[in-house]
Amino acid sequence: MSKPTMTFTPKNLTLWAGLSLSLMLPLTVLADRTVSYTYTVHGQVETIDGPRVDVTDVTTYGYDENGNRNSITNALNQTTQITAHDASGRPLTIVSPNGLTTTRSYDLRGRMIQQTVSDGTTSRTTDYDYDAVGNLIQVTLPDGNSISYDYDAAHRLTGLEDQLGNRIDYTLDDMGNRLSEQVSDPTGTLTRTKQQVYDQLSQLDQSIDSENHTTDFDYDPNGNLTRTLDANLNPTAQTYDPLNRLSQTTDAKNGLTQYSYDDQDNLTQVTDPTGLVTSYDYDALGNLISLTSPDTGVTTYTYDEAGNRLTQTDARNVTTSYSYDALNRLTGISYPDTSLNVSYTYDQGAHGIGQLTQM
Repeated sequence: MSKPTMTFTPKNLTLWAGLSLSLMLPLTVLADRTVSYTYTVHGQVETIDGPRVDVTDVTTYGYDENGNRNSITNALNQTTQITAHDASGRPLTIVSPNGLTTTRSYDLRGRMIQQTVSDGTTSRTTDYDYDAVGNLIQVTLPDGNSISYDYDAAHRLTGLEDQLGNRIDYTLDDMGNRLSEQVSDPTGTLTRTKQQVYDQLSQLDQSIDSENHTTDFDYDPNGNLTRTLDANLNPTAQTYDPLNRLSQTTDAKNGLTQYSYDDQDNLTQVTDPTGLVTSYDYDALGNLISLTSPDTGVTTYTYDEAGNRLTQTDARNVTTSYSYDALNRLTGISYPDTSLNVSYTYDQGAHGIGQLTQM
C-alpha cells in the first residue's frame, strides 16, 4: 500500500496523491509556497518538506509500535527522541539533540506534577501542585523559590504570592473582569493599586492608577477603541473602515494620520499629519517588496521560498543581503563594505543545539 502524500499551497488549495477525494473546490492561487507532507500507513505525519529549494528542509517524524511519536529529526539532521511514554501516550522521557534529558511525571488525571532537566551532571527539577478541582496552586522552581495561586469558587485566579510573601490580589466582577489589582510587600503594605471599570459588554471603560489618575475609553458598536482620554485630558481618537481596520487616528494636538489597505488587509499607505505619504507594496504572498518613504526614498526587498528576506536595496542602490540555514535561522548579513559583514553561528557551544553561540 502506497503512503499518502499531500501538497499544500497558499490560498487553501490542497492537491492530494495516493488518496481519493470525491470533492475538490476550485480555487485561484495567486502564488506558490509549497509544503509537502507524507504519511504513514496509519495516517500519521511522517515527513514535512518545506518550501525552500536551495536547501533540504525536511522534518521527519518516527513512531513506536503503539503509535506514539518517538523521534523528530529536523532539516539539519538533529534528532529529538521521546524514549518513554505513559499508558496514555504522554511523553515521560525526552532526549534533545544536545544531550539534555527531560523527564516528566503525571498524576492520575494526566496533569504534569514534576519535570526534571538533566545534562548528566546536574539536574533542575520543577514541581507542580494542584487543588482538588484541578487548579494549579503552586509551582516550585529548581532554585527552591515558589509561586502560589489563589482562586475563587468559579476557578478564576484571584491572587498569587511568592515564597517571600510578596502578593498580588485581584477583585473580579461577575463576568470575570478584573476590577482591582493590589500589590503588597511581605509586611502587607500596599505598594501599587489599579482599578478598572467595565461597561455592560465587558469593555474597559475606565482605568485608575495608584495616584488616582484616570484614563477613559470609548468604543464603536463593533468594539473598536475609538477614543482615549488620559489623566491630563489629552484625547486621542481612532476611526475604522467597514472591515474594522484602523483608517485614521487623531492625536491630542488634532494631528490626523490616515491608513489604507489592500484586499489582503496589508497596510499600503500611511499619510501623516503633515500630508507626507509612505507607501507599501506586497507580493501575492504578503511579503513587503517595496517601501516608498519621503525620508528614505524607495527601498525594495526580495525573499526566498519560505518568506525569509534575502535582500534589501535602498534608494542609493545599496544592497544588503541575508542568508539562512535549513531551519530558517539567520546565518549572515552581507554589506557592500565587507568589513561590516555579520555572521551567526549555531550549535557550536556545549549543549547549544538551536541556540545562537557566536556572532
